[in-house]
Amino acid sequence: MTCTVTEVSGGGIVAVEITVFGSSYASGEVITLGNVSSSGSGGKIQVTVPDISYDKVKIFKRQGPHMLAFNYQEGGIDFPTTFSWCSADDLDDWDGSATNTAGNLQIREATGEIRCVAQLGNNLAVYTQNQMFVVSYIGLPNIFGYKPALDGVVGAVSPHSVVAVGRMNYGLSRDGFFVTDGASSKMIGRDSGMNRFFRENASFTELGQVFAFDNSKENEVVWGVPLNSAKITKEIYYNYKTNQWGMRDSNISAYHDRGIFNEPLSANTSKFYFEGTIPTLADPAVSAVTKAHDLNNADRIKEITALRVGKTGAGTPTISIGFTDTINAIPTFSDNFTIAEEATFKSFPVRTAGRYIHIKVESNGTNDDWELTDMVIQGRFEGER
Repeated sequence: MTCTVTEVSGGGIVAVEITVFGSSYASGEVITLGNVSSSGSGGKIQVTVPDISYDKVKIFKRQGPHMLAFNYQEGGIDFPTTFSWCSADDLDDWDGSATNTAGNLQIREATGEIRCVAQLGNNLAVYTQNQMFVVSYIGLPNIFGYKPALDGVVGAVSPHSVVAVGRMNYGLSRDGFFVTDGASSKMIGRDSGMNRFFRENASFTELGQVFAFDNSKENEVVWGVPLNSAKITKEIYYNYKTNQWGMRDSNISAYHDRGIFNEPLSANTSKFYFEGTIPTLADPAVSAVTKAHDLNNADRIKEITALRVGKTGAGTPTISIGFTDTINAIPTFSDNFTIAEEATFKSFPVRTAGRYIHIKVESNGTNDDWELTDMVIQGRFEGER
């Protein structure tokens, strides 16, 4: 393991960066650092090794207090039709025992590997190339169970080819586009000819790249598809309110719907986009503003005194912190700072107060390739010390 001290204050280590990870450490092992602080004293790091022995996992999915792993490899052996889950609220505990709720289960009726998992109401829809199963939480002692749902009429071409909209799944199989509620299905692209168009023009060897998402702002389910190309070239979209189809040029290969941020986030193989009033931003400058955060108490004024940010990669992003008094107001940004090229983890003093706090991240370098690895907001509620 290579460990670099990135900040020293008052004679002690404040922050370190681990850049190369080893594979032979035991959980709880203590590593002693050398003479690295200004006072001549070393430091110690305690290692925590997660109790998950998988070499590869095709799909992770969260369900209540459990994280589930589908189609994994362990000890060089593939388990393409098996899923497992960690113990409740413990991502380090994956080995089932009498004292925890971890476990695993093989879908014996599956005729091919698990390709995609999507939310379906309170359950999970699990897809092979031409089958669908429903995985449900059943409680103690078995925790999770499954049942066959549909066979031969639905399937998935990639891990992201099926998307949940309400209590329905919209997906893409090798036969075309479909919608299902888990009990029945409909080939929605058949009447319009879109299924035939897909079969005649899709690059079937590249269908593993297909990425579907719910463009909820426009009532659209969108599939990024490689048509006559080795990469994604088109978006095929279906309006589930008007039942109309459309297609547009696009190379978006990843998408995250609105959640922490007010607007969706997307990316292709080389650029990150913040979705604004237009689908994508062609300019290399990007900007993202978080939604209003009340820090679990909207009635109290928050006084923010410092922001600590971790960054890796090339570029100098600018971070701003602002506030609003109501959840839907336009934030006022009073403090901003730029993270230097060589910085990895740094603390910035700020003076911002408000009921709701917003963070804005901006970058305009054409060759920027950075990632925010950590962010800590320090402050207090008004009237407290």
